[in-house]
Amino acid sequence: MRSLLAISESNDELTFSVRSPSGALITEATAATDPDVEFIADANSKVFRVASPEAGEWHAIVEAGDIVSGAIDVLGFVKHDGVQLGASVSTQEIVRPLAIQVEATPRFEGQAVVGAAVAGEVVRPDGTRVSIELFDDGLAEHGDSVAGDGVYAARFADYTTDGTYTFELEVRNATGTVVPGESLFAQVGPNTMTVPAFQRMTTTTAVVSSAPGILASRDSILRLRSRNTNEGANPLLVVGGSAAMDEEGTRFDPVDTDGPILPDLLGGPSEADSSIVAFDLNGVPRSNVTRATLVVTVDPRLGSSDWGRKGGSVAAYGLSNNWTEGNGRNLALPLGGRALGSGAGVTWNCASDVDVADAKTGCAATWKGGEIAPQPTSIVPHVNGLAGKVRFDVTADVVGGFSSWQLRRRGDRGIVHYVSREGAVEAGDPERGPLLVAEVGP
Repeated sequence: MRSLLAISESNDELTFSVRSPSGALITEATAATDPDVEFIADANSKVFRVASPEAGEWHAIVEAGDIVSGAIDVLGFVKHDGVQLGASVSTQEIVRPLAIQVEATPRFEGQAVVGAAVAGEVVRPDGTRVSIELFDDGLAEHGDSVAGDGVYAARFADYTTDGTYTFELEVRNATGTVVPGESLFAQVGPNTMTVPAFQRMTTTTAVVSSAPGILASRDSILRLRSRNTNEGANPLLVVGGSAAMDEEGTRFDPVDTDGPILPDLLGGPSEADSSIVAFDLNGVPRSNVTRATLVVTVDPRLGSSDWGRKGGSVAAYGLSNNWTEGNGRNLALPLGGRALGSGAGVTWNCASDVDVADAKTGCAATWKGGEIAPQPTSIVPHVNGLAGKVRFDVTADVVGGFSSWQLRRRGDRGIVHYVSREGAVEAGDPERGPLLVAEVGP
């Protein structure tokens, strides 16, 4: 333990001493004969260093004689090697937009402490700071695996630029306990022990770099209300909306000559427009992929709406069919910017309609909106006003051989407009279009 008196004016007459929890007074004179106490002084400071301090509350005492300024600081420092805060990140180098997993474990006498508060700030490469809080609640959204195990975790992806992100973390313990363990004997309870109040700080870092994302090679919209219309060149990818109906409540296609939509097309999330996207993954060692993320960007002009107060969700399904992108562009565009396109292209009815210009079914076997996996690979919540990047975890699909996905709304309301690869090129920023970010391990 160290107790420090810092003196602003060297001519001030000040006497410094400390009192132990048992009442013993330690002065400059007693320190000269006590092997556990060291007294150090110069013109502007006086320090007591106690090698083996007794437990309890210590008091610093300052007495004044003749004073010139009277400006002083009294500080106390206690070292306890058994009180620690360790922190780490899941990987020292990470690729945007993937999140950094940060964990911290406060320990008392070697045992993890539960019931403490762990928080701090993240210092970005550009010097800006943002608060962060770590949790020991077992929730996946916080990246915490087990609740109440003394390991506090958080996921961080609030990046501004590439570079080193420093996590300045602090634990404050007021009423925490060590993690309960198993007792050796039935009559002895678990080794729960209340931990004295303490505070510790630590730092850890991660280097973030821009995503070497794979740009989409194809994308399009599958329109339930215009089942033979191709949208392969549309600057948007639309998910949601609602089916048009006639006066009798029968869903129909207002520009399609093939008649009303049959009931077997209307199950589950298929009752709305969906979007499909594909990537060229030749050269990607799929078996070594540790994480794969499909990233889409919400269009800032049309955005996300009509999800209701509780919001909704969009799901990514692995798509097994091969399909032709096409060059049509119609949905959500001004009349002067619309075109049915020509030649082959994907529609709701056909994976590859032979001629999208005639707005008729041009394939021998319809795919009825795509032959998708029976269960979604990833589900992401959507709300009104959603903006920025939306990320779907498609790791299992990439490892399993999929290169194409369909994005479908879950539920009966809500619409979101993403930026397509064509829209990203038109905006002069290709990475605003769909990206697949793949992390590959050894």
